Amino acid sequence: MFTELANYGIQKIIPDLTLISFFKENIESIIITHGHEDHIGALSWVLPIFKNKTKLFVSSFVYNIIIKRLLKNLNSRSLDISIFNANKKFQFGPFECQTFRVTHSIPDCYGFVLKSPYGNILHTGDWKMDEAPLDGEILDKELLQEISKEGVLLFFSDSTNAMSPGRTLSERNIYDSITNIITNPSISGRIITTQFASNVYRLYSIKKSSELTNRKICFLGASLNSYLEAAYLDGRAPFNPSELIEDDTDLDKYDNNSLLIVTTGSQGEPNSTLNLSSLDVSSKLSLKSSDTILYSAKIIPGNEKRVTKMLNRLSSHGCDIIYGNNKHIHTSGHAYEEELKEILKIVKPKVFIPVHGEVMSLYSHGKMALRECGVSKVAIIRNGQLLKVTRSPESSYIMTNHILGECRISNFYQFGNNLVSTYEELSINERIRISSSGVIIISIEFWKKIIDKNTDFKFYSKIKITSKGLWTDRGKLNSILKKIINGIFIKSRPVISVASLEQIIQETIAYMCFKINYQIPEICIVLNEFSK
Repeated sequence: MFTELANYGIQKIIPDLTLISFFKENIESIIITHGHEDHIGALSWVLPIFKNKTKLFVSSFVYNIIIKRLLKNLNSRSLDISIFNANKKFQFGPFECQTFRVTHSIPDCYGFVLKSPYGNILHTGDWKMDEAPLDGEILDKELLQEISKEGVLLFFSDSTNAMSPGRTLSERNIYDSITNIITNPSISGRIITTQFASNVYRLYSIKKSSELTNRKICFLGASLNSYLEAAYLDGRAPFNPSELIEDDTDLDKYDNNSLLIVTTGSQGEPNSTLNLSSLDVSSKLSLKSSDTILYSAKIIPGNEKRVTKMLNRLSSHGCDIIYGNNKHIHTSGHAYEEELKEILKIVKPKVFIPVHGEVMSLYSHGKMALRECGVSKVAIIRNGQLLKVTRSPESSYIMTNHILGECRISNFYQFGNNLVSTYEELSINERIRISSSGVIIISIEFWKKIIDKNTDFKFYSKIKITSKGLWTDRGKLNSILKKIINGIFIKSRPVISVASLEQIIQETIAYMCFKINYQIPEICIVLNEFSK
């Protein structure tokens, strides 16, 4: 996953692989339901655990996305990948597996059914119900109804929007809205759209609009090109990547009314093209007051401040920003309440396990299943918990609330190109404190001079104080701190240890900094005692 800690040198969040490592001998196969980064991003860390003993099942579109990065990060000989097709059965470890089509915000998405001696296990993957998808591939309700007749023991379903009432808009509505906006004759100048890079469906409206307005399309952002290339290889792209203006082209050579620019940066990512251009530091895109920005995305929770600041900067350039739910230029790829209820009533599972969502969404989804969809048993489990589902020997009663155990897990963080470690080991709290409150480094070299049984502290050199990232009132703070440190040495007893002296200085400096700046910086004290 991407992280909010990018400013502190953290590039990605890597899941804790402890549990997978513990059971690696029992994991025979892995299936990828679709190509979003939160589902494929950890493969380069997961696959090496199994040492070529585990088979990876993917769709053709996902294969096109992941193959380059896996070949780059792993030995190509170690990859055992099979491409599956919709509704085709295949052996998945000890299970017979059958995939079925679902609709989402990226092409070629699947749920799957595992056949077991105890009953069918069904997982939706990420999904929504779209009766008019742009690629014509709707959720396969017929297969779900057939599986329901056989009986579903366990049902796992996406809970992301379990607290959103109603139904999601069709991507067809978004296609019409974006096309109408871009082809509006009242809009002049360059049109710059931003979206999630993986949403290939939005490119259909971009292609149609460019044809109607005779605008040339330019992609600015490597991830956009990666997904378009994968879609083109799979026959799902609305146009050939070769039709695009190359991203190193000087865009100022083109007439403003002839350009349709697609950029990354809908979440205000620090290094994205749109964010850098809002800061006037992008080498690829210089904003103009005549530009129109079409924000075709949702602000992911946690990114609100960052995105708002970016949009404000874009507005300060004079750009016209088209944004908001009432514009119908974005729709979610995750089902809303009414869709979730519908699929629960189709599947009729004996046990329901809501997955893929915030904790409050999981509980909301579970209550919905119990109260409104005729489900009798719901199990909500945390990451790292092991749930055992068994059939009683005396009857068909199914136990669902037996937690075998729990593995304590924590996120790992990628720092630099190779280093992956924990929050504590990377001292992220210190990084955050230094960035917000600054740092003070104090270096003191001293020795004890004994005269007539009296001990006096003497300094080898001047007390050195270096401060970064905090207000010093033109050096006055450092002068005050030096006087305080001198006072501490004068009042200290001869027998005081270096550790105690350091603690007293630390606490006194922290108090004084808070009194002056209302902040406590990171304080580093280096005490060197010499004998003479």
